[in-house]
Amino acid sequence: MSRLRNQIGRIITSSSLALLLCFAMVGSANCATQVFVETLEFGQRLDITYAVNSNVAVTGSVKTTGGGIAFWVTSPSGSSVVNLGWVSQGDTFSFTTQETGAYTFYLHNRLPNTGTVTVTLTVSSGVDWGTGLVPILVLALVILALGILGILFYTRAKRKGQQISGISTRPTQHLEQPVSPVFCKYCGAKIKNDAIYCEKCGNKIT
Repeated sequence: MSRLRNQIGRIITSSSLALLLCFAMVGSANCATQVFVETLEFGQRLDITYAVNSNVAVTGSVKTTGGGIAFWVTSPSGSSVVNLGWVSQGDTFSFTTQETGAYTFYLHNRLPNTGTVTVTLTVSSGVDWGTGLVPILVLALVILALGILGILFYTRAKRKGQQISGISTRPTQHLEQPVSPVFCKYCGAKIKNDAIYCEKCGNKIT
């Protein structure tokens, strides 16, 4: 029983380590930060595209120097995702992608009597921990359950094998039937079964 518990403990430990490794790999593979520094003249609009998968958390900030700009974001299908309106110094934004494709970030210097504006746009993306890792968690739990069931079936089959191999077979004992004693017909002395002559009287046993 203790060996079974140890095996299950090793399976749980290895599955936990594998799950943590998956989290680290997924997080490192999907986390990215890009910084855009642009200079906009009056009336100039800059469109920046950012390709990303669905169910990804996108965060960022907009900082301006020398004036303000209008800032908004649209999805690959063209619907509005973020609209900060007028950003005069700095602001932040965040959203979770619902589509896979290129999201467009719009920077527009359209305020009259505004000169050159320097814009710093920072965009970071990573896995949406609320939805993106659900399949990984389900897969890890399935692997863990299959591992435990495999150990249980293996242990049960091994026990049955030991019980079968432990059965001892005793050799059959053959009991000899008792032989009736033989007596000499001449003198009545007891003689051997295979005797030819009587040892006492010397007569031949016929």
